[in-house]
Amino acid sequence: RVLSQRLQEVLSEDELFVIEHLFFKGYKPQDIIHDFPERFVNIDHIYQIRQNALHRLRNDPVIRDLVCPQEPSSDHRDPLIDSPPDRRQKPRGPDSLKVEMDQEQKEPGLMGTPCTLDEQILLDYAAGRLSAEQRLLVEANPDCVAQAQRLAAEIAAIEASLYRLQCLDVDTLHAYYYRELEATQHLIVHRHVEDCRFCQEELALLRVMDETPLIEPSPFEPVRQVVEAILQPALALQLRGQTLIYAALEVLLTLTVRRTKQGVPQWTVIGELKMPDGAPSDQPVEQVVASITNEQTIPADIDEDGVFVIRDLPPGTYRLTVYTPDKEIVIRSLQLGND
Repeated sequence: RVLSQRLQEVLSEDELFVIEHLFFKGYKPQDIIHDFPERFVNIDHIYQIRQNALHRLRNDPVIRDLVCPQEPSSDHRDPLIDSPPDRRQKPRGPDSLKVEMDQEQKEPGLMGTPCTLDEQILLDYAAGRLSAEQRLLVEANPDCVAQAQRLAAEIAAIEASLYRLQCLDVDTLHAYYYRELEATQHLIVHRHVEDCRFCQEELALLRVMDETPLIEPSPFEPVRQVVEAILQPALALQLRGQTLIYAALEVLLTLTVRRTKQGVPQWTVIGELKMPDGAPSDQPVEQVVASITNEQTIPADIDEDGVFVIRDLPPGTYRLTVYTPDKEIVIRSLQLGND
């Protein structure tokens, strides 16, 4: 809300219009030209307005504090953030700055020369919109390349904050999935979902949950709901190594895979259930089995904290099933040793 109010205070009417349609409504520049031909001259006009708007936001102290409050700086040239691997924006400026310059090709006279190019040229360079001759002019001075990289990092930070704001709330995503939205609203949401992998993952999980049948009640056995666990990207959860995260209904299933023998390769799988916020699960694990065929199943050892271990698994693709009092959580394809 604070960011939205500040956008209205800082940006002009055209700049606010372009920013809202690009970052909040999921439009592409060509879509804006197509839908509002009377307002903008051409697609270059859209890019120019976008760059001017991002330039204003980058230099606004309130916006900079919202993007990175832990690193306030009086010098707006300092990068706002260190580009975390899970930021929610499409790859832009920094990717276009991977310029390989051999030391022999650098002109010795420019090595310590400050950059005198206009900031707008550096922004166009960061966006990849300069001609080959203009790019050579920028790349001839290492200080110009460094300044362009800093500008690109700052703009990417602003775009990351704007991009996070456009994701849908649970009710809207649910209504979109069940086609309960009006035609215009459905189209706007559809354009966003096409470009947002996070909303796509939520929809995929919703689709699996919607299509998974429940176990028929039995008077002799406890009723368990069958849910499928979906693999989540490790980078989105800030995890490294061989830890795998699977999301199921109201729980996360974490697995750590280790190779236990070098000669004849065998694998050990260690896992536990957690709440979506990372806290220990309130559902006790009753049984865990891994099966490579319908006939062969391997049970897990479960300790008092609910951590389970399956040892000495040969390479292959397994079906892993975790039983709790009311759920049967299924990983349909767990591959071991297929690297």
